[in-house]
Amino acid sequence: MNQASYFVTLRDYFAFFLPPFSKTLSIMKHLLLLLGFIGSLSFLQAQYYVLPYTDIGRNPGGLNQDEELAAGSGLDASWEVIHPGGASSPQWTQEYTMPFPFQFNGQSEFFYKVSTSGVLTFSTSASAVPSGNNDVLPSAEIPDKSIMVWGLKGGSANDKIVRKVFGSLPNRQLWIMFNGYEYEGGIPICNLYWSIVLEEGTSNIYIVDQRGSVISSCAAGLTAGVQIDANTAFMVDGSPNLNNLAGTSAGQDDNSYYAFLPGTQPRNDLEGIKIDIPQAIPLANAPVQIKGNFLNIGSEPLQSFDLYYSVNGDTSEVDHVAGQIGSLELTHNIPWVPTSTGSYDIEMWAELPNGEADANPANNKVSMTVEVLGEFPDRTALVESFTQWNCGPCAAQNPALDALLHNNPLDATAVKFVGWWPGANNDERHLFNVADNTARINYYGVNGVPTTIFGGTWEGQPGGVSQGMINAENDRPGLYNIDISETVNGSNIDVSVTATAIQDIPASNDLTLQIAVIQDERIYTSPPGSNGETEFYHTMRYMLPDASGTPIGRTGGASVTVTDIAPIVQRFYKSFMNVVVWVQDDVTQEIYMSTKSKGIYICADGTPIQPIVATVEASCGNSDGEASISLSGGTAPYSFLWSTGETSANISGKPADDYEVTVTDNNGCTFDMNIRIKEKPAPNLVLSVVPITCKDAADARVVPYVGGGDGPFTYSWSTGSTDPEIEDLDEGIYTLTLTDANGCQVVESVLVEEPDALSATASALTTDNGTASGSATAMASGGTHPYTYSWNSTPAQTGMMATDLTFGDYQVTVTDYYGCQTVQTVTIDNTTSIGDLLGTGIAALELYPNPSRGQVSLSLQLEQADEVQLSLLDAAGRTVLAEALGRIKQYEKTWNLGHLPAGVYVLQVRSSEGTGLRRLIIE
Repeated sequence: MNQASYFVTLRDYFAFFLPPFSKTLSIMKHLLLLLGFIGSLSFLQAQYYVLPYTDIGRNPGGLNQDEELAAGSGLDASWEVIHPGGASSPQWTQEYTMPFPFQFNGQSEFFYKVSTSGVLTFSTSASAVPSGNNDVLPSAEIPDKSIMVWGLKGGSANDKIVRKVFGSLPNRQLWIMFNGYEYEGGIPICNLYWSIVLEEGTSNIYIVDQRGSVISSCAAGLTAGVQIDANTAFMVDGSPNLNNLAGTSAGQDDNSYYAFLPGTQPRNDLEGIKIDIPQAIPLANAPVQIKGNFLNIGSEPLQSFDLYYSVNGDTSEVDHVAGQIGSLELTHNIPWVPTSTGSYDIEMWAELPNGEADANPANNKVSMTVEVLGEFPDRTALVESFTQWNCGPCAAQNPALDALLHNNPLDATAVKFVGWWPGANNDERHLFNVADNTARINYYGVNGVPTTIFGGTWEGQPGGVSQGMINAENDRPGLYNIDISETVNGSNIDVSVTATAIQDIPASNDLTLQIAVIQDERIYTSPPGSNGETEFYHTMRYMLPDASGTPIGRTGGASVTVTDIAPIVQRFYKSFMNVVVWVQDDVTQEIYMSTKSKGIYICADGTPIQPIVATVEASCGNSDGEASISLSGGTAPYSFLWSTGETSANISGKPADDYEVTVTDNNGCTFDMNIRIKEKPAPNLVLSVVPITCKDAADARVVPYVGGGDGPFTYSWSTGSTDPEIEDLDEGIYTLTLTDANGCQVVESVLVEEPDALSATASALTTDNGTASGSATAMASGGTHPYTYSWNSTPAQTGMMATDLTFGDYQVTVTDYYGCQTVQTVTIDNTTSIGDLLGTGIAALELYPNPSRGQVSLSLQLEQADEVQLSLLDAAGRTVLAEALGRIKQYEKTWNLGHLPAGVYVLQVRSSEGTGLRRLIIE
């Protein structure tokens, strides 16, 4: 039986939840261990390398989409509890069977157990339980063959260990979650969620930071890592003081994880993370700059790569990225200019990291679908606030929120719900509609006031809502067209709301249309409660049909209409009654659209007045906008006073802005309202630079990409050119003024940079002693990475190093990405001094033994402390080892390089003062 068929047969006989310690398991365990030993003879030992995916906002592999909720209180019931919690001191779980083939460090493993201190071990015979006092690895407390988030504590009855298998054969994942844990020495309300994940097929290990607490006293620190034995371990940087990065979200949007991958880290490997553009884009917002996030998971520092994107299979030109590359939050140099509405498939990928083939091209590409729409409805920010008139902190916090809302009457709206606590249950706002107030309190799990929910997902104090939060919500596209009809019919307001999805909604759960009728303002002459408040705003009076809302589809064109009534009662007099509408995901609680009506004002005598508003947009930058107001109800004639000082029912010749008007009827019923005159948008402009190729070449181009506005367009460059694009440019700043047919102008500037001159240094490393054993190296700088090297040796050689050279002069031609060249000469003779290659600032640089059979020691001494980077290069100039030493003056280290092929290598020591080189021979 071969190994693969052995695993298939074994799976046929073993169930995932095989009872532990049974006679059957005992027999099978011995069989598994025997077969595992035989099978493991063909496997090589696999060390690990660690990759941090911090603030990644996703789970590894994308298989686990479950909400991160408490076991027994929201967590999906398919998770199995393997430790019930309440461990006053660290405990092991019972022994469990792996649900699929898995190798740890190259050896097949079949059984595991888990400790409440955060350790999973395959050494199931280990009896001593690691304490919660985590330390550096390797540690004598940790059994061999262990994976850990060491330093957790499961002392509470709610602190459970749970497990679940995701995916299908042959690509499954086993998740072991520490659910609602805290740090050892922390406090019981830390509520940390960490998981250890084992992956079928790859035998990858992941440690996932899923959910945490913002409480500072929780930050005690963990050790995240893998321990192979008492001498070998791999830790996440920051251990043993690693703190959680995840926030309080129950989704994976704030997750981080650490990958422990078996084998040798590839030299050049770029991984695509995501395309970072909106899923819905107004056509008027074109051009669209394609942005994406990538991660360098190769061992070699990244100096250059090629970036591409495609739209519906049409590939862009290359954007070559080179230089000191720090962040990999990238924007392609050439924007996308959609010309029509519709659905578009976007892909983005990187190629040729450091000029070489990517080690794993399958992970380079990221994709998404974007909807380009003709026009988006305006989206207001929704603030739901929970309060009560006997709540002292409410009186302190509410004024800040009310002032912010008053300053944003057209950009934000609030719905205030009222609890039955603290103190006496006598707040009339709660008693008026107990059912709907209670339902929304329970919906969010509110257990104290004041509490404010912004956008369905942010929770905090009322004073925590900011102008920036409102602006960001306004910038998000409205994804539903919502038509609100409100008319007075006797003593009722007849309400009809129709909501229609304008595109497929990027939600994974069913959505609900919520309708609230709010009383905008109620003023008391003396405090009705114990907290001193007399002014109450945005009070929820009715939810239609009730707080359960109405289901609404999430595919483009899905529509629903809700018709209901809101009775008018005396307590509504002297106030606006507004209809607030929003669409919400009841699982994630995210808001996808919100808006409110203009409202109906109820006069002091109960007479309703309904304002009807019409506006005309102002043209770009001009004062030609208009606004008018007409009235239904009340008693004519009416008087008007605008914030501009005008007193007619309409104003004209106005720039785009917000205007306030005070309306008074003949009986003295007075109210204020705000009206916005919008502006026709100017064209959008993005300037793209085709860079200068070589020093002093003056061959750059600047290309404009235009969207929106009304053509034809005229171009006025700072160079005096009126052509759409300019070329043959030297370094400098170039400015374009673009004007559309309506006279709307947009001005953009761009910097054209010139590369440093390509240069190279060539040095002899060893002399020729008559046996053709000379060698030389060249090192390029300036120009544009990557570089190619061509030596005129016989035979010709490429790469940074030339070997097997005889006595004489040699030339190396260095060529950069754009074809710029420089030629250097080096002489191989019997007088080359190895001391000449130390470089400025390096006092001593020794490698021994040299030649070596694998183990090599380095001794480095600088003249003064400096930042140092070590690189070991092979004969082709490829980095096979890189290490940043930080700021040092003296350094010693021993490496085991036995895994490298025999050959000639160069150790490169770079400081701010210069570069030192040493040749190393591996036999």
